[in-house]
Amino acid sequence: MSLEFVSDEDLVQLAEEAGEGSLEAQLLKALRSDRARDHQYFAFRVGEYYFTGPAPDARTEAELLALADLVELAS
Repeated sequence: MSLEFVSDEDLVQLAEEAGEGSLEAQLLKALRSDRARDHQYFAFRVGEYYFTGPAPDARTEAELLALADLVELAS
């Protein structure tokens, strides 16, 4: 499992394909809202999980990957 950057273009396409009420559409809306407040946030995916935020440092990335692994094991 790895941390993947999700480009704005990919996120828009995913949101359009999944529909207005989809997770991807909500993520895009949150990302745009954060950027409107002058935050330099981006979209990322770890496995099937999405999140927005600033570019993570190495420690944060490792913690996100460990969390995703734990969630996957619990499923």
